[in-house]
Amino acid sequence: MSNFNKTAMDNLIGGLTAPTSEAPTLTPPRVHPTPKEEPSKRVRPKKPEVEQVTMLLDKQLMMKVRALAYQESSTVKDIFRVSVSNFIDNYEARYGKLPVAKPRSGGIEALANQQE
Repeated sequence: MSNFNKTAMDNLIGGLTAPTSEAPTLTPPRVHPTPKEEPSKRVRPKKPEVEQVTMLLDKQLMMKVRALAYQESSTVKDIFRVSVSNFIDNYEARYGKLPVAKPRSGGIEALANQQE
């Protein structure tokens, strides 16, 4: 074995088998912490309020709605949402805007006061 190879092998094996007191200690370089930046506050869009609706449909009509949802890679919920939205848009274009009443609030206190 050449002198170069013997020295290289001795260094390699010596570093692996040396007692811990003789082994060089490797310390990771110090990384100076950067001052924390203000986290950017994301403004999340407000989710629209939803209401659960239960209804009965003709079985053949519902089968067609499911087939349409499958064909369009969509959900039944989306098919109904788009259908009702389009119907309302067409109705309002023909007859004018539909008035939507705001829900009343504060009725519970009035009922509680009547029972006293």
